[in-house]
Amino acid sequence: MNANPKGLKHKLSTQGGVRLHQPGAEAPAPSELIVTPLTGKKVKPVRYLIPGRIPSGKLILIAGRGGSGKSTLLRSVAADLSVGRCALGLTYPNPVRAKTLIVAAEDGPEDTILPGLLAEGADLTRIAILEGVRRGSAKSDFTLSPEHVELVREQLKKSPEIKLVTIDPIASFVGRAKIDDHRATELRLVLDPLSELAEASGVTIAMVAHLNKAGGGAGTAAVDRIAGSAAYRDAVRAAYLICEDADDDTRRLLMPVKENLPGFEHTSIPFGLAPLSEPDADAVVKREQFRHLEADDLAAVRAQLRRVRFFTAVSMDADTALKAKKQDGTKVERCKEWLKTFLAKYAFPSNEIMEAAKKASFTFDNVKEAKSQLKSEGALWNHNLGKVRGEWWSGLGEPLNWKLRPEPTPFSPQTPFSPPSPFSPFLGNTSSFQEGERRERRESEECGESPHIEPPDSEGVL
Repeated sequence: MNANPKGLKHKLSTQGGVRLHQPGAEAPAPSELIVTPLTGKKVKPVRYLIPGRIPSGKLILIAGRGGSGKSTLLRSVAADLSVGRCALGLTYPNPVRAKTLIVAAEDGPEDTILPGLLAEGADLTRIAILEGVRRGSAKSDFTLSPEHVELVREQLKKSPEIKLVTIDPIASFVGRAKIDDHRATELRLVLDPLSELAEASGVTIAMVAHLNKAGGGAGTAAVDRIAGSAAYRDAVRAAYLICEDADDDTRRLLMPVKENLPGFEHTSIPFGLAPLSEPDADAVVKREQFRHLEADDLAAVRAQLRRVRFFTAVSMDADTALKAKKQDGTKVERCKEWLKTFLAKYAFPSNEIMEAAKKASFTFDNVKEAKSQLKSEGALWNHNLGKVRGEWWSGLGEPLNWKLRPEPTPFSPQTPFSPPSPFSPFLGNTSSFQEGERRERRESEECGESPHIEPPDSEGVL
Protein backbone atom coordinates (compact mmCIF):
# COMPACT_ATOMS: atom_id res chain seq x y z
CA MET A 1 0.00 0.00 0.00
CA ASN A 2 1.13 3.53 -0.70
CA ALA A 3 3.31 4.69 2.17
CA ASN A 4 2.14 8.27 1.71
CA PRO A 5 -1.47 7.93 0.57
CA LYS A 6 -2.80 10.69 -1.62
CA GLY A 7 -5.05 13.06 0.21
CA LEU A 8 -4.24 11.80 3.74
CA LYS A 9 -2.29 14.89 4.75
CA HIS A 10 -4.95 17.11 3.23
CA LYS A 11 -7.69 15.30 5.18
CA LEU A 12 -5.83 15.52 8.44
CA SER A 13 -4.17 18.88 7.91
CA THR A 14 -6.37 20.75 10.36
CA GLN A 15 -6.32 18.08 13.08
CA GLY A 16 -2.84 18.80 14.34
CA GLY A 17 -3.04 22.57 13.96
CA VAL A 18 -1.04 22.63 10.68
CA ARG A 19 -2.50 23.66 7.33
CA LEU A 20 -0.72 22.65 4.13
CA HIS A 21 -0.42 25.25 1.39
CA GLN A 22 -2.49 24.38 -1.68
CA PRO A 23 -1.54 25.64 -5.18
CA GLY A 24 -3.44 28.82 -6.00
CA ALA A 25 -4.52 29.35 -2.41
CA GLU A 26 -3.56 32.22 -0.18
CA ALA A 27 -0.25 31.55 1.55
CA PRO A 28 -0.70 30.45 5.16
CA ALA A 29 0.42 32.65 8.01
CA PRO A 30 3.90 31.93 9.35
CA SER A 31 4.01 29.23 12.00
CA GLU A 32 5.58 29.57 15.40
CA LEU A 33 6.21 27.24 18.31
CA ILE A 34 4.00 27.42 21.38
CA VAL A 35 6.22 27.02 24.43
CA THR A 36 4.67 27.07 27.90
CA PRO A 37 6.71 26.93 31.12
CA LEU A 38 5.53 24.16 33.41
CA THR A 39 5.05 26.75 36.12
CA GLY A 40 1.94 27.72 34.19
CA LYS A 41 0.44 24.25 34.48
CA LYS A 42 -1.63 22.90 37.37
CA VAL A 43 -1.61 19.31 38.62
CA LYS A 44 -4.75 17.24 38.15
CA PRO A 45 -5.49 13.63 39.12
CA VAL A 46 -6.16 10.76 36.74
CA ARG A 47 -9.90 10.24 36.79
CA TYR A 48 -11.77 7.07 35.98
CA LEU A 49 -15.07 6.43 34.27
CA ILE A 50 -14.94 3.01 35.94
CA PRO A 51 -12.57 3.06 38.93
CA GLY A 52 -9.27 1.34 38.23
CA ARG A 53 -10.49 0.01 34.88
CA ILE A 54 -11.55 2.61 32.32
CA PRO A 55 -9.89 6.03 32.60
CA SER A 56 -11.70 9.24 31.70
CA GLY A 57 -10.41 11.41 28.88
CA LYS A 58 -8.13 8.73 27.45
CA LEU A 59 -7.89 6.69 24.27
CA ILE A 60 -8.15 2.99 25.16
CA LEU A 61 -8.25 -0.26 23.20
CA ILE A 62 -10.09 -3.56 23.63
CA ALA A 63 -8.84 -6.36 21.37
CA GLY A 64 -9.94 -9.93 20.81
CA ARG A 65 -10.76 -12.40 18.11
CA GLY A 66 -14.06 -12.25 16.29
CA GLY A 67 -16.94 -13.39 18.45
CA SER A 68 -15.03 -13.07 21.71
CA GLY A 69 -17.47 -10.53 23.17
CA LYS A 70 -15.74 -7.17 22.65
CA SER A 71 -18.81 -5.36 21.36
CA THR A 72 -21.10 -7.12 23.81
CA LEU A 73 -18.92 -6.06 26.71
CA LEU A 74 -18.91 -2.40 25.64
CA ARG A 75 -22.69 -2.45 25.24
CA SER A 76 -22.92 -3.70 28.81
CA VAL A 77 -20.74 -0.78 29.96
CA ALA A 78 -22.87 1.70 27.98
CA ALA A 79 -26.05 0.29 29.53
CA ASP A 80 -24.65 0.56 33.04
CA LEU A 81 -23.48 4.13 32.46
CA SER A 82 -26.89 5.09 31.08
CA VAL A 83 -28.61 4.28 34.39
CA GLY A 84 -25.75 5.17 36.75
CA ARG A 85 -25.02 1.58 37.70
CA CYS A 86 -21.66 0.04 38.68
CA ALA A 87 -20.12 -1.51 35.57
CA LEU A 88 -18.05 -4.63 34.83
CA GLY A 89 -19.63 -6.41 37.77
CA LEU A 90 -17.72 -4.23 40.21
CA THR A 91 -18.90 -2.43 43.32
CA TYR A 92 -17.75 1.14 43.88
CA PRO A 93 -19.19 4.39 45.29
CA ASN A 94 -20.88 7.05 43.19
CA PRO A 95 -21.08 5.29 39.82
CA VAL A 96 -21.12 7.72 36.91
CA ARG A 97 -24.33 8.28 34.99
CA ALA A 98 -23.45 9.32 31.47
CA LYS A 99 -24.31 9.15 27.81
CA THR A 100 -22.54 7.00 25.22
CA LEU A 101 -22.01 7.58 21.50
CA ILE A 102 -21.64 4.32 19.54
CA VAL A 103 -19.82 4.23 16.21
CA ALA A 104 -20.46 0.74 14.82
CA ALA A 105 -19.52 -0.53 11.37
CA GLU A 106 -20.29 -4.24 11.82
CA ASP A 107 -23.20 -4.81 14.21
CA GLY A 108 -26.71 -3.98 13.03
CA PRO A 109 -28.50 -1.37 15.18
CA GLU A 110 -31.90 -3.10 15.08
CA ASP A 111 -31.01 -6.79 15.35
CA THR A 112 -27.87 -6.70 17.51
CA ILE A 113 -27.15 -3.42 19.27
CA LEU A 114 -30.70 -2.50 20.32
CA PRO A 115 -31.76 -5.94 21.67
CA GLY A 116 -28.47 -6.21 23.56
CA LEU A 117 -28.90 -2.83 25.23
CA LEU A 118 -32.52 -3.54 26.13
CA ALA A 119 -31.57 -6.90 27.64
CA GLU A 120 -29.06 -5.01 29.81
CA GLY A 121 -31.76 -2.61 31.02
CA ALA A 122 -30.28 0.43 29.29
CA ASP A 123 -31.83 3.88 29.26
CA LEU A 124 -32.00 4.35 25.50
CA THR A 125 -32.39 8.11 25.83
CA ARG A 126 -28.77 8.18 26.96
CA ILE A 127 -27.25 6.07 24.19
CA ALA A 128 -26.99 7.16 20.55
CA ILE A 129 -25.59 5.62 17.39
CA LEU A 130 -23.61 7.66 14.90
CA GLU A 131 -24.89 6.45 11.56
CA GLY A 132 -23.04 8.76 9.20
CA VAL A 133 -22.17 12.29 8.23
CA ARG A 134 -24.47 14.46 6.17
CA ARG A 135 -23.02 16.73 3.52
CA GLY A 136 -25.38 19.63 2.98
CA SER A 137 -28.79 18.23 2.07
CA ALA A 138 -27.36 15.01 0.65
CA LYS A 139 -28.35 11.77 2.31
CA SER A 140 -25.64 10.32 4.50
CA ASP A 141 -24.33 7.09 3.04
CA PHE A 142 -20.99 6.67 4.76
CA THR A 143 -19.77 6.29 8.28
CA LEU A 144 -17.33 8.25 10.38
CA SER A 145 -13.80 8.70 9.03
CA PRO A 146 -10.67 10.49 10.33
CA GLU A 147 -11.51 13.69 8.47
CA HIS A 148 -14.59 14.06 10.70
CA VAL A 149 -12.79 14.27 14.04
CA GLU A 150 -13.58 17.97 14.33
CA LEU A 151 -17.28 17.20 13.82
CA VAL A 152 -17.10 14.76 16.72
CA ARG A 153 -15.42 17.43 18.82
CA GLU A 154 -18.32 19.80 18.13
CA GLN A 155 -20.87 17.07 18.98
CA LEU A 156 -19.17 16.43 22.32
CA LYS A 157 -19.34 20.15 23.10
CA LYS A 158 -23.07 20.14 22.32
CA SER A 159 -23.65 17.02 24.45
CA PRO A 160 -21.41 17.35 27.53
CA GLU A 161 -23.11 14.33 29.15
CA ILE A 162 -21.38 12.04 26.62
CA LYS A 163 -18.53 10.45 28.54
CA LEU A 164 -17.87 7.40 26.34
CA VAL A 165 -17.40 7.03 22.58
CA THR A 166 -16.93 3.53 21.17
CA ILE A 167 -15.45 2.94 17.70
CA ASP A 168 -16.17 -0.62 16.63
CA PRO A 169 -14.03 -1.71 14.90
CA ILE A 170 -11.23 0.83 14.69
CA ALA A 171 -10.00 -0.87 11.49
CA SER A 172 -13.07 0.46 9.65
CA PHE A 173 -12.40 4.01 10.86
CA VAL A 174 -8.71 3.79 9.98
CA GLY A 175 -9.45 2.13 6.65
CA ARG A 176 -11.37 5.19 5.45
CA ALA A 177 -8.13 7.15 5.59
CA LYS A 178 -6.80 4.67 3.03
CA ILE A 179 -3.63 4.02 4.96
CA ASP A 180 -1.69 0.91 5.84
CA ASP A 181 -2.34 0.33 9.53
CA HIS A 182 0.80 -1.81 9.70
CA ARG A 183 2.85 1.37 9.21
CA ALA A 184 3.21 3.14 12.54
CA THR A 185 3.88 6.57 11.03
CA GLU A 186 0.69 6.46 8.98
CA LEU A 187 -1.41 5.05 11.78
CA ARG A 188 -0.31 7.71 14.25
CA LEU A 189 -1.68 10.39 11.88
CA VAL A 190 -5.11 8.87 12.55
CA LEU A 191 -4.82 7.82 16.19
CA ASP A 192 -3.05 10.87 17.63
CA PRO A 193 -5.98 13.22 16.85
CA LEU A 194 -8.32 10.77 18.62
CA SER A 195 -6.03 10.73 21.65
CA GLU A 196 -5.89 14.53 21.67
CA LEU A 197 -9.67 14.70 21.37
CA ALA A 198 -10.11 12.39 24.36
CA GLU A 199 -7.68 14.44 26.47
CA ALA A 200 -9.22 17.79 25.51
CA SER A 201 -12.84 16.72 25.99
CA GLY A 202 -12.45 14.46 29.02
CA VAL A 203 -14.33 11.75 27.09
CA THR A 204 -13.13 8.15 27.00
CA ILE A 205 -12.72 6.90 23.44
CA ALA A 206 -12.72 3.09 23.36
CA MET A 207 -11.50 1.42 20.18
CA VAL A 208 -12.28 -2.19 19.33
CA ALA A 209 -9.60 -4.16 17.47
CA HIS A 210 -9.01 -7.70 16.31
CA LEU A 211 -6.13 -10.04 17.05
CA ASN A 212 -3.73 -11.06 14.33
CA LYS A 213 -4.25 -14.58 13.02
CA ALA A 214 -0.68 -15.72 13.48
CA GLY A 215 0.06 -16.30 17.13
CA GLY A 216 3.76 -15.70 16.62
CA GLY A 217 6.44 -17.68 18.39
CA ALA A 218 6.34 -19.09 21.88
CA GLY A 219 7.72 -15.86 23.26
CA THR A 220 5.16 -13.58 21.59
CA ALA A 221 3.70 -11.21 24.17
CA ALA A 222 -0.07 -10.86 24.40
CA VAL A 223 0.09 -7.16 23.58
CA ASP A 224 1.79 -8.03 20.29
CA ARG A 225 -1.23 -10.07 19.23
CA ILE A 226 -3.18 -6.90 18.41
CA ALA A 227 -3.65 -6.78 14.63
CA GLY A 228 -1.88 -3.99 12.77
CA SER A 229 1.01 -1.80 13.78
CA ALA A 230 2.40 -1.53 17.29
CA ALA A 231 1.13 2.05 17.10
CA TYR A 232 -2.26 0.74 18.20
CA ARG A 233 -0.88 -0.18 21.59
CA ASP A 234 1.56 2.75 21.75
CA ALA A 235 -1.08 5.42 21.07
CA VAL A 236 -3.45 4.31 23.84
CA ARG A 237 -3.15 4.81 27.59
CA ALA A 238 -4.72 1.45 28.40
CA ALA A 239 -5.25 -1.71 26.37
CA TYR A 240 -7.28 -4.81 27.17
CA LEU A 241 -7.32 -8.20 25.54
CA ILE A 242 -10.29 -10.57 25.66
CA CYS A 243 -9.40 -14.24 25.72
CA GLU A 244 -11.24 -17.48 26.33
CA ASP A 245 -10.90 -18.88 29.84
CA ALA A 246 -8.96 -22.12 29.43
CA ASP A 247 -10.53 -23.49 32.62
CA ASP A 248 -14.12 -22.62 31.77
CA ASP A 249 -15.40 -22.60 28.19
CA THR A 250 -18.48 -20.61 29.16
CA ARG A 251 -16.40 -17.59 30.18
CA ARG A 252 -14.11 -14.95 28.70
CA LEU A 253 -11.40 -12.95 30.44
CA LEU A 254 -11.02 -9.17 30.20
CA MET A 255 -7.27 -8.82 30.75
CA PRO A 256 -5.16 -5.64 30.88
CA VAL A 257 -2.12 -5.88 28.58
CA LYS A 258 -0.88 -2.29 28.63
CA GLU A 259 -1.31 0.69 30.96
CA ASN A 260 0.73 3.54 32.34
CA LEU A 261 -1.77 5.15 34.69
CA PRO A 262 -1.75 5.48 38.49
CA GLY A 263 -4.57 3.66 40.24
CA PHE A 264 -5.00 1.12 37.45
CA GLU A 265 -6.10 -2.38 38.45
CA HIS A 266 -4.19 -5.29 36.93
CA THR A 267 -6.50 -8.19 37.71
CA SER A 268 -8.60 -9.83 35.01
CA ILE A 269 -12.39 -9.87 34.99
CA PRO A 270 -14.13 -13.10 33.89
CA PHE A 271 -17.47 -12.72 32.15
CA GLY A 272 -19.97 -14.70 30.11
CA LEU A 273 -23.46 -14.52 28.70
CA ALA A 274 -26.52 -15.70 30.59
CA PRO A 275 -30.10 -16.01 29.33
CA LEU A 276 -32.65 -13.74 30.95
CA SER A 277 -35.02 -15.14 33.53
CA GLU A 278 -38.60 -15.55 32.39
CA PRO A 279 -39.83 -12.45 34.30
CA ASP A 280 -36.91 -10.35 33.01
CA ALA A 281 -37.46 -11.49 29.42
CA ASP A 282 -41.20 -10.73 29.74
CA ALA A 283 -40.38 -7.22 30.97
CA VAL A 284 -37.90 -6.57 28.15
CA VAL A 285 -40.19 -7.62 25.30
CA LYS A 286 -42.93 -5.37 26.64
CA ARG A 287 -40.80 -2.34 25.74
CA GLU A 288 -42.15 -0.25 22.87
CA GLN A 289 -39.25 -1.28 20.63
CA PHE A 290 -40.79 -4.78 20.39
CA ARG A 291 -44.47 -3.88 19.89
CA HIS A 292 -44.38 -3.98 16.09
CA LEU A 293 -43.17 -7.61 15.94
CA GLU A 294 -45.40 -10.48 14.93
CA ALA A 295 -45.65 -13.39 17.35
CA ASP A 296 -43.05 -15.56 15.57
CA ASP A 297 -40.50 -12.73 15.32
CA LEU A 298 -41.12 -11.72 18.92
CA ALA A 299 -40.52 -15.29 20.09
CA ALA A 300 -37.31 -15.47 18.04
CA VAL A 301 -35.94 -12.22 19.47
CA ARG A 302 -36.99 -13.19 22.99
CA ALA A 303 -35.06 -16.45 22.72
CA GLN A 304 -31.94 -14.54 21.67
CA LEU A 305 -31.87 -12.15 24.62
CA ARG A 306 -28.75 -12.48 26.72
CA ARG A 307 -27.17 -10.45 29.48
CA VAL A 308 -23.49 -10.18 30.40
CA ARG A 309 -22.69 -11.83 33.70
CA PHE A 310 -19.47 -10.92 35.51
CA PHE A 311 -17.49 -12.98 37.98
CA THR A 312 -14.97 -12.16 40.70
CA ALA A 313 -11.74 -10.67 39.36
CA VAL A 314 -8.80 -13.06 39.17
CA SER A 315 -5.04 -12.70 38.96
CA MET A 316 -4.29 -13.89 35.43
CA ASP A 317 -1.40 -12.82 33.27
CA ALA A 318 -2.49 -12.27 29.65
CA ASP A 319 0.59 -14.01 28.24
CA THR A 320 -0.14 -17.06 30.38
CA ALA A 321 -3.83 -17.04 29.46
CA LEU A 322 -3.12 -16.89 25.73
CA LYS A 323 -0.59 -19.68 26.00
CA ALA A 324 -3.09 -21.73 27.98
CA LYS A 325 -5.70 -21.11 25.31
CA LYS A 326 -3.32 -22.02 22.52
CA GLN A 327 -2.26 -25.25 24.17
CA ASP A 328 -5.33 -25.65 26.37
CA GLY A 329 -3.19 -28.22 28.12
CA THR A 330 -5.30 -29.31 31.08
CA LYS A 331 -8.55 -29.35 29.12
CA VAL A 332 -6.99 -31.12 26.15
CA GLU A 333 -5.48 -33.79 28.39
CA ARG A 334 -8.87 -34.39 29.92
CA CYS A 335 -10.40 -34.51 26.46
CA LYS A 336 -7.80 -37.07 25.34
CA GLU A 337 -8.69 -39.32 28.26
CA TRP A 338 -12.38 -38.84 27.55
CA LEU A 339 -11.86 -39.75 23.88
CA LYS A 340 -9.97 -42.90 24.75
CA THR A 341 -12.77 -43.96 27.05
CA PHE A 342 -15.50 -43.01 24.57
CA LEU A 343 -13.80 -44.92 21.73
CA ALA A 344 -12.62 -47.84 23.84
CA LYS A 345 -15.26 -50.25 22.50
CA TYR A 346 -16.47 -48.78 19.21
CA ALA A 347 -15.44 -46.34 16.48
CA PHE A 348 -17.86 -43.43 15.98
CA PRO A 349 -18.67 -40.89 13.24
CA SER A 350 -17.01 -37.53 13.87
CA ASN A 351 -20.28 -35.65 14.17
CA GLU A 352 -21.47 -38.03 16.89
CA ILE A 353 -18.15 -37.62 18.70
CA MET A 354 -18.59 -33.87 18.63
CA GLU A 355 -22.15 -34.10 19.96
CA ALA A 356 -21.01 -36.30 22.82
CA ALA A 357 -18.01 -34.04 23.48
CA LYS A 358 -20.27 -30.99 23.79
CA LYS A 359 -22.37 -32.78 26.37
CA ALA A 360 -19.15 -33.54 28.23
CA SER A 361 -18.30 -29.80 28.20
CA PHE A 362 -15.51 -30.02 25.64
CA THR A 363 -15.20 -27.53 22.78
CA PHE A 364 -14.50 -28.05 19.09
CA ASP A 365 -10.92 -26.89 19.67
CA ASN A 366 -10.50 -29.30 22.60
CA VAL A 367 -11.53 -32.26 20.45
CA LYS A 368 -9.52 -31.09 17.46
CA GLU A 369 -6.31 -30.79 19.49
CA ALA A 370 -6.95 -34.00 21.45
CA LYS A 371 -7.50 -35.94 18.21
CA SER A 372 -4.39 -34.44 16.68
CA GLN A 373 -2.27 -35.47 19.66
CA LEU A 374 -3.72 -38.98 19.78
CA LYS A 375 -3.08 -39.37 16.05
CA SER A 376 0.53 -38.25 16.42
CA GLU A 377 0.90 -40.84 19.18
CA GLY A 378 -0.49 -43.53 16.85
CA ALA A 379 -3.43 -44.21 19.16
CA LEU A 380 -6.24 -42.79 17.02
CA TRP A 381 -7.08 -43.11 13.34
CA ASN A 382 -9.62 -41.35 11.12
CA HIS A 383 -11.20 -42.93 8.04
CA ASN A 384 -14.19 -42.43 5.74
CA LEU A 385 -14.72 -46.19 5.44
CA GLY A 386 -14.82 -46.04 1.65
CA LYS A 387 -18.24 -44.37 1.60
CA VAL A 388 -18.64 -41.97 -1.29
CA ARG A 389 -20.90 -39.61 0.62
CA GLY A 390 -20.47 -41.04 4.09
CA GLU A 391 -19.19 -39.40 7.23
CA TRP A 392 -15.74 -39.63 8.68
CA TRP A 393 -15.18 -42.04 11.55
CA SER A 394 -12.60 -42.10 14.33
CA GLY A 395 -11.44 -45.03 16.37
CA LEU A 396 -8.57 -46.39 18.40
CA GLY A 397 -6.07 -48.42 16.41
CA GLU A 398 -6.11 -49.17 12.69
CA PRO A 399 -9.50 -49.08 10.90
CA LEU A 400 -9.17 -52.75 9.86
CA ASN A 401 -9.53 -53.66 13.52
CA TRP A 402 -12.39 -51.32 14.35
CA LYS A 403 -15.75 -52.42 15.66
CA LEU A 404 -18.28 -49.82 14.56
CA ARG A 405 -20.80 -48.37 16.94
CA PRO A 406 -24.21 -50.07 16.93
CA GLU A 407 -26.42 -49.20 13.98
CA PRO A 408 -29.96 -48.05 14.82
CA THR A 409 -32.77 -50.10 13.27
CA PRO A 410 -36.48 -49.30 13.12
CA PHE A 411 -37.42 -52.58 14.87
CA SER A 412 -34.84 -53.23 17.54
CA PRO A 413 -32.37 -51.56 19.87
CA GLN A 414 -28.97 -50.77 18.46
CA THR A 415 -26.90 -53.92 17.93
CA PRO A 416 -23.16 -53.85 17.51
CA PHE A 417 -21.68 -54.96 14.24
CA SER A 418 -18.25 -55.07 12.67
CA PRO A 419 -17.14 -55.42 9.05
CA PRO A 420 -17.27 -59.06 7.98
CA SER A 421 -13.87 -58.95 6.33
CA PRO A 422 -10.85 -56.70 6.19
CA PHE A 423 -11.32 -56.73 2.42
CA SER A 424 -15.02 -55.91 2.41
CA PRO A 425 -16.23 -53.08 0.14
CA PHE A 426 -17.42 -51.32 3.30
CA LEU A 427 -13.88 -50.59 4.36
CA GLY A 428 -12.40 -50.40 0.88
CA ASN A 429 -9.00 -51.57 -0.33
CA THR A 430 -5.55 -50.09 0.23
CA SER A 431 -5.96 -47.45 -2.47
CA SER A 432 -9.31 -46.48 -0.97
CA PHE A 433 -7.64 -46.11 2.41
CA GLN A 434 -4.93 -43.88 0.92
CA GLU A 435 -7.55 -41.80 -0.83
CA GLY A 436 -9.37 -41.52 2.47
CA GLU A 437 -6.20 -40.20 4.08
CA ARG A 438 -5.94 -37.58 1.36
CA ARG A 439 -9.59 -36.65 1.70
CA GLU A 440 -9.20 -36.55 5.46
CA ARG A 441 -6.97 -33.51 5.16
CA ARG A 442 -9.55 -31.52 3.26
CA GLU A 443 -12.90 -32.74 4.58
CA SER A 444 -14.52 -29.84 6.39
CA GLU A 445 -16.58 -32.04 8.66
CA GLU A 446 -13.56 -33.91 10.05
CA CYS A 447 -12.85 -31.92 13.17
CA GLY A 448 -9.46 -33.51 13.66
CA GLU A 449 -8.05 -31.95 10.52
CA SER A 450 -10.43 -29.18 9.46
CA PRO A 451 -9.50 -25.50 9.59
CA HIS A 452 -10.44 -23.64 12.73
CA ILE A 453 -14.18 -22.99 12.76
CA GLU A 454 -15.60 -20.47 15.21
CA PRO A 455 -18.47 -22.01 17.19
CA PRO A 456 -21.79 -20.31 16.47
CA ASP A 457 -23.10 -17.80 18.99
CA SER A 458 -25.87 -20.16 20.05
CA GLU A 459 -23.29 -22.69 21.20
CA GLY A 460 -20.65 -20.35 22.53
CA VAL A 461 -20.61 -17.63 25.09
CA LEU A 462 -20.68 -14.59 22.87
